[in-house]
Amino acid sequence: MILNQEPLLSELPELHYATWAGENCATALACTILQAYNKPFQWIFSDNWNFYYHSVEQISAYESKHMNNPILWNAHELFGMNLTVLQEKDFNCLLEKLPQHKHLLISGESFYLPWCYGYQTSRNDYHMFAVQNYDEWNQQMLVWSIHHQGYVPVQIIKQSFERPGASAFAITPPVKAIQDSVLLRQLQITLDKIIGATTLNYTSGLKGLITLKEHLAQAPTPSSAYAMLWFVQFKDIIRLKVSYIEFLHYLQQHETSPLYQSIPPELVRQFMKAVSHFTAFRNILTKTVFNNSYSRVTVIRQLERAIEAEYECANMLEKYLLA
Repeated sequence: MILNQEPLLSELPELHYATWAGENCATALACTILQAYNKPFQWIFSDNWNFYYHSVEQISAYESKHMNNPILWNAHELFGMNLTVLQEKDFNCLLEKLPQHKHLLISGESFYLPWCYGYQTSRNDYHMFAVQNYDEWNQQMLVWSIHHQGYVPVQIIKQSFERPGASAFAITPPVKAIQDSVLLRQLQITLDKIIGATTLNYTSGLKGLITLKEHLAQAPTPSSAYAMLWFVQFKDIIRLKVSYIEFLHYLQQHETSPLYQSIPPELVRQFMKAVSHFTAFRNILTKTVFNNSYSRVTVIRQLERAIEAEYECANMLEKYLLA
């Protein structure tokens, strides 16, 4: 007996600016499920232009360090896809749930998954993948992940799932269509995020960047440990900003976009310029770590370039929204 859940997931969606190598497995799953239902997956990148300064030790792309994957939240908000945590801890019980859900996701331990980097080497490292088409006769299942698509023996999946930190989720198909009003809302959210805010827990956007600049100007020379910490934290910030450009490219170039060929190319270029300045800032941190050298003037100058680019992004986006 083979249990089918249509539509089957297929290849990763095509990206123009971002790369799947830099994305996580949950993001890849959400985008691939949307593509399977002929939905424009780029929309779930539409509020990814983030910067949050919590403290000198916590600079991030997220409002809270406890925040769940924002892509899955966007999939819910924009397309009505609901993610439910399943309580089953026994894999055979989980299989009974398979016919009830279009898409069943498992976060299993990488140690048991041959397609993962941590296979047979890394404990307590978890990887999310989708399972479909349970072939009871041959005891195999169709697995879809960012690193592997194909049939896998059930025993392998069972081993990765029946671990203390493993979990399973059901995600419903997309049921909403994007309305024109959503576009203006998402672009306004981007503008608000660039301008930033000050709260008890963080300063964000330009306000946060200026706070970081002030700290760099006043603080003593940081240790290489701080530089390495910032280097790692800016990786996520840049990754999400690049995915936002993927959304802008969709708006400008894709025939299903409500703004097809009407987004000014210079607006997209300005956001790309801002990303290049953030990347250059991160590269300077790299030199600090590996050369054990720190130039306060050089670091602040490059951060100022990123701040100037952010200001211009805000100005151009505001003009576009008011036009």
